[in-house]
Amino acid sequence: MQIKSVTDSAKRTSDAIEGLVTGARRMRELKSIFGTVIGQAKKIKKRKEK
Repeated sequence: MQIKSVTDSAKRTSDAIEGLVTGARRMRELKSIFGTVIGQAKKIKKRKEK
């Protein structure tokens, strides 16, 4: 019984780490998307001001 709980907690830990990694990757993707959108918006604004 003890071994099972150890493997369960180990699996849970690896799942949590995996979740954090994918979450961080998703955040980075979102940031780059937002950066692109903001960059485009700034370009458009500059064109309108001319």
